[in-house]
Amino acid sequence: MNLAAVSFPCLTPVPVILQGSWSPPPRRDWQGIVVAGEPLLAVAFISCDAVAEWYKSERGSANNLGVRLALFPYGADRRDVQVNFSVGCGGGRWRSVLCSANTLPVIPSRRELCAGKIEKFAEVVGEPSLELRLLLIARQDVKSARNGLWRVRKELAALIPEPFRRMLTYGRKGKVGEGVGPPPNTFMA
Repeated sequence: MNLAAVSFPCLTPVPVILQGSWSPPPRRDWQGIVVAGEPLLAVAFISCDAVAEWYKSERGSANNLGVRLALFPYGADRRDVQVNFSVGCGGGRWRSVLCSANTLPVIPSRRELCAGKIEKFAEVVGEPSLELRLLLIARQDVKSARNGLWRVRKELAALIPEPFRRMLTYGRKGKVGEGVGPPPNTFMA
């Protein structure tokens, strides 16, 4: 599923700063933070071919959210990795075999983003290649539900097209797009 240039004009366009860095080698762990002038929530996306899995952040009222991308090796050659991507404690895992054990995704140490748009975070080049994206949402645009869930307010949800409406009004995680999903050896939470 192509998530490039997807924006939601009905959501509050809060300017945010994303900053972070890679840990020193041999660890492959990028940790950062999204900071805004008001509380945020997020949806993390991991895309492979025509399928995108999504994961909502925890509900809360913080003006910042942690962001993490970790590549945990399965073997000694460090190419076969578990790709962990999370935003605000909501995230998922996929498996990929990297082209090189020494190559890391390119992630700027500081970026300006805007809530209300699906923004590209990074690309993990391997087999399969994975695209990592995030959607930041102003806390004022959502309503808390039971069991720690949140959803976009009804009046805003009516303005959001499918499949995004369902994503932003129901559940903690899910999958959208066409295809068979991840390869059989992919570890899923």
